[in-house]
Amino acid sequence: MEGYAKSFGEHLQSAATSAGTISAEGGGGGEQAGGLVALALSQYAEKAAKELQFVAARAGKSLTGAVEATTAYLNGDLEMAAEAQRKALLAPKLDMPGVGKA
Repeated sequence: MEGYAKSFGEHLQSAATSAGTISAEGGGGGEQAGGLVALALSQYAEKAAKELQFVAARAGKSLTGAVEATTAYLNGDLEMAAEAQRKALLAPKLDMPGVGKA
């Protein structure tokens, strides 16, 4: 995710720089101000950065929750297996007619 965010930022910066070099003469040889397009891209990048941070944080929390849920599920399976084994090892209770009566 971090790599995508870095690439996103680099592409926005490149677009803003390129937008600032467009001129009516077509030369584009000298340093020029960014202009309105560069300003708009800059403002978009600021807003998008906050949203990307939120998405990354949400994804991290979701993955952590999935790991914790899976761990709890597996622990529950182990507890059920242990209980089944414990019950299997108990002495059987037999109800046989006539046994134990005088």
